Amino acid sequence: MNKHLKLLLLISLSLLIFISVSSAPALAQKLSPGPVASGGELSPNSIDFNANNNGKVIVIIADRTSIDDWARINAPNLDALCSRFSIGLMNCDTGGKDIADNTNLTIGSGVPLCAPETASSAYMSDKLLNNVKARNIYKQRTGKSPPDNSILQLDIAKIYNLNKDSSYTLGPGTLGTKLNEHGIKTAVLGNSDSLLGLQRPAVSMAMNNEGIVSNGSIEKSILLKNNEFPGGAVTNYNKILKKLNSLSNDTRFIVIDTGDFSRIEDARDNVLKIIIPEYREKAFQRLDNFLGRLLKHINLNKDTLAIISPTAKGNTVNGENLLTPVLLAGNGIENGLIYSPATKRPGIIRNTDFLPFIFKFFNIKSPPGVTGQPFKVMPGNYSIDALVNLQSDLVFNHSWRRPVLQNYILLQLVLLIVSLTYIFWKKPLSYFILYPLILAVMSVPLVLLILPLIQVCSPVIFLGEIFCLIFIITVISILTRRWGNFAPILFISAITSLVLIIDLLLGAPLQKCSLFGYDPIVGARFYGLGNEYMGVLIGSTIIAATSLITIVHRYKRAILTLIGLYFALVIYVIAAPGIGTNVGGTISSTGAFLASMLLLLDIKITPRIIAYIGAGIICVVLSFIFFDISRPAAQQSHIGRVASLISSGGIETAFNIISRKIAINIKLIKYTIWSRIFIGSLACLVILFYRPVGTMEFIHKKYPYLFKGIAGIITGSVLALVFNDSGIVAAATAMIFGANPLIYIILQEHIVLNKT
Repeated sequence: MNKHLKLLLLISLSLLIFISVSSAPALAQKLSPGPVASGGELSPNSIDFNANNNGKVIVIIADRTSIDDWARINAPNLDALCSRFSIGLMNCDTGGKDIADNTNLTIGSGVPLCAPETASSAYMSDKLLNNVKARNIYKQRTGKSPPDNSILQLDIAKIYNLNKDSSYTLGPGTLGTKLNEHGIKTAVLGNSDSLLGLQRPAVSMAMNNEGIVSNGSIEKSILLKNNEFPGGAVTNYNKILKKLNSLSNDTRFIVIDTGDFSRIEDARDNVLKIIIPEYREKAFQRLDNFLGRLLKHINLNKDTLAIISPTAKGNTVNGENLLTPVLLAGNGIENGLIYSPATKRPGIIRNTDFLPFIFKFFNIKSPPGVTGQPFKVMPGNYSIDALVNLQSDLVFNHSWRRPVLQNYILLQLVLLIVSLTYIFWKKPLSYFILYPLILAVMSVPLVLLILPLIQVCSPVIFLGEIFCLIFIITVISILTRRWGNFAPILFISAITSLVLIIDLLLGAPLQKCSLFGYDPIVGARFYGLGNEYMGVLIGSTIIAATSLITIVHRYKRAILTLIGLYFALVIYVIAAPGIGTNVGGTISSTGAFLASMLLLLDIKITPRIIAYIGAGIICVVLSFIFFDISRPAAQQSHIGRVASLISSGGIETAFNIISRKIAINIKLIKYTIWSRIFIGSLACLVILFYRPVGTMEFIHKKYPYLFKGIAGIITGSVLALVFNDSGIVAAATAMIFGANPLIYIILQEHIVLNKT
């Protein structure tokens, strides 16, 4: 190792140590087992509603607002509620785009659905439309006569048609339907009418499956003329209160659409950007004043008040964001962070969790097909600033995730092509550049996993930290070459596997903050082992095992025993509810590890052996499923909840889940860049098997365990591709430890340099 390399390594280590020490307090808070970033099994408190016969749920929609708005703008009544009750961030994923038509329908249906361009078709039943009453138009479209004084979604048939291909068993209007069945009426007060026209998306939240809301007021008469506000009107809160007090006692689910924030956002293209914050602040002050008056008209000892922003689009958060603020106040709700068993992340919930929460309040059993879970509370005195910081970290990761991973994948593809070119056309000087780059590429998943241990100060420092860590790990791995050509591969793969296992056993605090982990803003996964690191864990574990045997093959029998035990530990960690909770990963890892062990034991793979492997996979998966469903519903992971859904919904539910996963996989294979690296890695392996002639035969004879490991990784990749809803990602990340080690060894052996 030359002086310059030693100096660079020393400088890099010193820089990282300085940053780590200087950021220790912030880091401790970020990765502590506290509520915002905790992992493992948590013990939040259930919301035990006080027994009553006439409590109400009042939902106030302050749409297109952000937690930054709530923290920044002076709103004493809202601040008092936040400090006394529970707050959180809500993922607003839908079956379509992030628009109010879809977000409100999703909340009212309990599953992601879509209803674009239908928010303008909600009317009071007696409203005249071209001299025809809305009730008559409704009957023309549905064949049914609506109740008097009801609110009608005239596009209910269109909404059904838009969702006819949905794989979910629940349909539009689940919330209103179940409430009506139990004698509970619903109401909507207010609208979001703006320069864009009629906007009444809140109707989709409260309606039943026939598109009917029991009563309320959503017409323009609920607005107050204001020529100084975008659109010339604001919500008339005096009329809202008056209408609220006039509702019948059996109207116990009430949605109030404040509308003003939506009007501002709809007028954004026609208003100077500099004055929009002023309009938003005035809208907040009016809303806060209304809250102060509303609290005098409701009883928080028996009623529940929810303030939500169903739609993220248009809010003031910089960058792409699908998280919005939520406040729960009133009956049985403590001070703390809102917690959902569906996300297992204190302070983060899904919009589909609202439906079971409301059903729990009214003591109504959720129907089969509900994917959400009733809210709980992580008690504690948490300020809005805690959620602002949490959202800031999540948005930062979300914003950097795509460019970092895309460039990483692009680098892998370029490196594969250049390496093949070198192997075929002999570029001697390239050897000394290529093999460190291959080690660097293999180190990236580990680097992105441990990166949260270092405080991010700015984008420039962030990128510098990434390259610094890659350089350090690559140099250390090169130093291990004194123990053999396979030592660098063993070092990187073993450390990657071990750190991942330790992280999962601690509750995945590093994965939750890693660019290579999962993204709550996207909402595909919130806890456990994500598919990116699932593939990495399988690939790194197998290559570490085969590298170890290659280096110390004299002790093969003893090492195989240790490897078998470690494989079993990895499968347990991937599968166990509360740790990895990854069903597809359980299938993939079990198949990959069994295949690898059989090959390492020199057992020939026959149809009978394949059948045994399949039986082993089924036994492992079923054992964890039975364990999970034996636990209380609130403690179950998605493994248990999916099994319960299938148990209650039957074959149709199972078919819907499978078809949804297949559709997601096909979409990802078509459009994600991960499919390129997976296909590229497989193509590279295929080419090397045939050209240059004799190369693979030489490698196979000298390094037989490497081939067995690659066969195990390919097995795991194929199983991941088939049994995961984003399996192409896991398949591609597993191949990081498949193609790269093979190319590395070919380069190390100087095969091409000696060929004529």
